[in-house]
This record gives sequence, C-alpha cells and structure tokens, in this order.
Amino acid sequence: MSKSTSVCLLLALAASSAWAQSSEEQELAQVWGDAAMVRVATGSRQPLHRAPAVASVFTAADIRAMGAADLREVLERVPGLHVSRSPFAYEPKYQLRGISHDYSPQLLVLIDGVRRQSIYFGSAETLWVDMPVDTIERVEVVRGPGSALYGADAFSGVISITTKAASPGTRIGVQLASRRGRAGSLQWGRDWQGGHVGASLRLARSDGPDERIEADAQSALDALFGSHASLAPAAMRMQSESRDAALDLAEGAWTLRTRHKARDLLGSGPGLAGALAPQDRLRSRLTTLDLAQQREDLASDLLLESHLGGQWSSFDGYYTLFPAGAFGGLYPQGMVGAPGFDIRLLNASLDLSWSGWTGHRLRWGLGWQLAGVDKTRELKNFSFVLLPGVGLFPAPLGAVVDARSADGLFMDRHSRRLVYALLQDEWSLARDWTLTAGLRHDRYSDFGSTTNPRVALVWEASQQLTAKLMHGQAFRAPSFVEAHIRNNPVALGNPAITPERIGTTELALDWHPSERLGATLNLFRYRMSELIRFVPNVNPATGNTAQNEGRQRGKGLEAELRWQFMPGAQLQSALAWQRSHDADAGLPVAEVPSRLLRLGLDLALPADWHLQAQARHVAGRKRAAGDARPPVADYTLTDLSLRSPELGGGWSLLLAVDNLFDADAREPSPAPGNARFDFPLARRQLRAQLLLAF
Repeated sequence: MSKSTSVCLLLALAASSAWAQSSEEQELAQVWGDAAMVRVATGSRQPLHRAPAVASVFTAADIRAMGAADLREVLERVPGLHVSRSPFAYEPKYQLRGISHDYSPQLLVLIDGVRRQSIYFGSAETLWVDMPVDTIERVEVVRGPGSALYGADAFSGVISITTKAASPGTRIGVQLASRRGRAGSLQWGRDWQGGHVGASLRLARSDGPDERIEADAQSALDALFGSHASLAPAAMRMQSESRDAALDLAEGAWTLRTRHKARDLLGSGPGLAGALAPQDRLRSRLTTLDLAQQREDLASDLLLESHLGGQWSSFDGYYTLFPAGAFGGLYPQGMVGAPGFDIRLLNASLDLSWSGWTGHRLRWGLGWQLAGVDKTRELKNFSFVLLPGVGLFPAPLGAVVDARSADGLFMDRHSRRLVYALLQDEWSLARDWTLTAGLRHDRYSDFGSTTNPRVALVWEASQQLTAKLMHGQAFRAPSFVEAHIRNNPVALGNPAITPERIGTTELALDWHPSERLGATLNLFRYRMSELIRFVPNVNPATGNTAQNEGRQRGKGLEAELRWQFMPGAQLQSALAWQRSHDADAGLPVAEVPSRLLRLGLDLALPADWHLQAQARHVAGRKRAAGDARPPVADYTLTDLSLRSPELGGGWSLLLAVDNLFDADAREPSPAPGNARFDFPLARRQLRAQLLLAF
C-alpha cells in the first residue's frame, strides 16, 4: 500500500469515525438522555463514555428524583467525593481522593462556565453556605486534574454547574422542613423581542440543625484557669437567612446573566476559635454580571465563544472568639473580633473551536483576570503580645476599637492580575482511538508563571467497552489569606509562597453491555508537592507562617454500577477506596475517609409515583499525629424521597427524609480536639416541597 493510499485510508477512517460519533450521540441522547453527554471534560459536548476524563453527570430530572434540596446532596452521589464539615462556619468541606482542606480550594467550581473561586480563602465563594437546586439544569463533575483547560484550582477536580436557561412558563415552589426551615421560589420566563427573558427569586430561612457540642476550646481553658466560662454543652448556632435572585436575557448569539446571592444572620457553627458563640453573625453578598457570545456563523466548522464578566462581593462577621469570663475573667464581655472586606473581580475570555481539519478538533483560548481585596475593616477588643516564657497572649484592650487606627488590620489592600493562553487538540487517530492533548500557560502578577499539560488516550475496544489512559498536571494558586494575612499569629501570610502542584495518572474502564446494565472502574495515582501549610516559626512562640512544605502521595479506585433489574426498578451503587499519605512523615492523611460505599434503589410505584432510597457508608478516617482522641467512628446514613407525578393543574409534590434512622454521625474536628467529640451531623430531617408549573 502506497503512502498516499495509507493517508487517504486514514483520513477516510477518521471521517467515518467523526460521522459515527455524531450518529452515536443521537442514539445515546435517545436512550439515556442528557445524562449520557458531558461538556466539562474538553469544553465541547461529547458522549460521557468517550470523554477524556472520569466524570459524573446529574440532570435536573436526576436531582429532582433524588429529592435533593441543596447542591451538597447532589455531590454526595459522586464516587470518591465526601462532603465533610469545615470548622469555619460549618461550611461544606469537599474531600476528593484523599485531598482535603478546610476551605476546599483544590476543587474548582464553575457556574455557567464562570469561575466562582474566592481569592481570599481560595474556596468556592467567600461564604458558600449552600446552593439551592431549583434553578440547576445539570451538574457535571470531573475527578482528576483540569488545569490544562481551566487553570488554577482545578486540582483534585472540577464541578461545573449549568443553570436553567430562560424558557417560557412559570414555576412556583414552597418548601417546608424540620427546624423551622421554609423557602419560597418563583421562576418565570417568556419570549421577548425575538429572544428570551427569564427571572427567578428564592427566599429561605432556617434555624439549622441543633446538634450539640459537648466540650469546646473554652472547656480546656476553664480547666487551665479554674473558670466556668464555657457554654458547652450546647447546640451549635447554624441559623441562616438567604436570598437568591437571577435575571437572564438571551437574543441570538448573546446572553446576559446577572445573579445576586445574599446570606444573613448565619451562625459560626462550632465558633471561629472552637468555642461556642451563639451571638455570632456572618453576612455575605455576591453580585455577578456576565455577557457571553457564541457564534457559529463566522466560518465553516468554527465556533467562537467570548465572555466578559464581573463579580462584586462583601463579607462581614461578628465573632465572639471566647465567651464572657474567658482567660480567668480578663474578658468580662467576651473576646470579640469583627472583620470585613470587599472583593472585586473582572474577567474576559475568548475561545475558538475549529473542526475543519479532518480528524481533529482544535481549541484555542485566551483570557485575562483582575481581582483584588479592598476596604478591609476590623473591630476588636484584643491584641496579641509576646510574653517571655509564655508566648503570644491575647491581651485585652479594655474596649472594642477600630483596628485601622492602631495598624492592627488583618490584611491590607491587595490585587492580582492573570493572563493565560491554552491549546487543545482532540485527534481521532483511527476509527476507535482518540488522543486528547492540551496545554495551558498562566502568568500571575504576584507569584509568576506556570504551565500545565494533559494527555488522554481513549480506546473504544467495542460498542460495549471503552478504555482510557490519562495523565495531567495541575496547580492551586495561593489564597490571599495564605499570602497576605497579618496581625494573626495563628496564621501569618507569606507573599513568597508558590502554588501547590499535582500530577495524576488514571486508567478508566467503561462497560455498557446493554441499555439496562452499566459499570465503570477507575484506578488513579497522584503525587502532590509544594503543599501550602501554616507551620511554626523558628521561634514557635511567635506563631505560624504559610510555607511551601511537604508532599503527599495517593492512590485508589472508584467503581460504579447501574442495573435495571426489572422494569421500573434500578439499582445504583458506588465504591471508592483510597490510600493517601504524607510522603515526608510517612503517615496517613488525617480526617479523610479511606472507604466510601453508596447503595441506591430507584423504584417506579403505581400511579407514576417514584421512590428513591440511598444508603451511604463512610469509613476509615484517621486522627492527625498527636491527636490522642479515640478513633473516628464510621457511620451509615440512609435517605428517602417520594416524588409524585403531576397531580393535575400543574401541581406536583416531593417528600423526603434525611438520616431516616436518626443515626449519630460525626465528622472529625481538627486536632488536638477543641470540639472533643467531633462535629455532629444533622439527625433525622423531614422535608416537603410543593411545585406549581404553568
């Protein structure tokens, strides 16, 4: 066979492969619906089993079937992803493949393709609290690195949330739940001037779970000072008020979206310093404005996507770090701090996707971002002083003072600029083989440049079996807390730190022998370096400073099974096992579960009612070195939901029970154990939701 004949044959096979993909996409959509397709893996829509990533997809129908009220409940269905609790305001703490942090900065969150990472903590928004699922169209989760496409913080994974597009109609929802939880929502849309306009509003309030902390940080101080200031045992305060509003305008290739999220009267959970503080109040505001354009009419096989956006947010907190009478009576009104700050972020991006070269789909991207912390403010009634032989001690100031007047602010004004460029090629090597390669270069104004590649080879061994071999590198940018915080000896910033880094290799198998049976198996191994930690200074009495110190290694597997064993009855199960350890100390990573098991059953009942039950088992969490408390207990939680068909007139009903058997489940509190008996999760909770659509 001549060289030219070989090339022609290869091109013909590639063209045939491209045609087959298009046909198969249609077949998959007919059989499995949108759950069989994914976009976040490459930025382009493609079949899930062929995507060069390990991913999970949840559609709006899936979310409603599981009876979820908050995004957290959806993410708990992702194999290998565990939702723990942070000591900071009891926020959701996402642990994926043994990678954990109190603010979860290693897991990138995108909403409608726009990053939601806060530069202050590095977390998803400064105060996430929750995300109601009413307006969510789909959730896509990639396990594994994604910095070659999405840049910073796509470290252990990427969560991509797509909200519902403006469509004609009106939906009204009312929800009642345990602990005086109540919420009302309105979604409205209509065609307008050749385009679409849509709006939504949701108001909610809850007293939150009332689980008790038996002993707190003040309990230990009471033992030291012989006082009785601790409020423990008592319930954590987790009350909250929330408002979410959205407005969408779409016309032709243009889409304008604005969002507003407000959280008020939020409690601090176990207390900022680990001491119960029922009078604490946290408040946050976030407003976003995004203008996006998508053009397919500029040239054949070319798709242009551009975006211009801004985010404006603020945070204010009132903390009682230690209660009245703390430190032997030095603080008769309690040790108080009230920090606040504003964040501004502007960004722009341009992406081109071109499939005019047979067998290839190329993607180029350019982007720019400017972000800054401003208007830092703080009131407090203490200042740290260094006492010889004792160390740093919180000395009372006698009254609450403005920290700006005494040069005692926790942070000055800072900003960060970013420019980046990326290139990706999805190359159909042959009929059943696709090679995806990508590279992204990020240049930051404060810590320099980083380049992160990835490569993935996907082989469709048969119509039922697909194999994937993948490797990628990723980074996590230092947060402003890690780089710039000051006047807080517990955690001092260091502007010289550099990003955390990770390299991950994965092998994945996807097996679908029939429409009723499917299974996946993923094996992974990663190496983390340049970890950012607050470590004791050379003179430990002067506090802790952020440093790049330490390495982590991890490996594990994730398996998932879906089996429709009879008409109207489907079994879903997932198993995740991981082993991660500190590569320098040789110790297991603390607090993360080594085993996660999920078992679910979806049943179609008479008269089109649906019942879904799920049990989650969490096991194998280790204490940190030096933490002498008993081992963390494993637990199993069972949730139940009952969903009605349309009851007539557009009405439908959802009933749900979380923690059906009222199990005492706990997430580990940080060492050495100020919350001695760990953080209790909510006991049995009931919810009822009534929807009207017209």
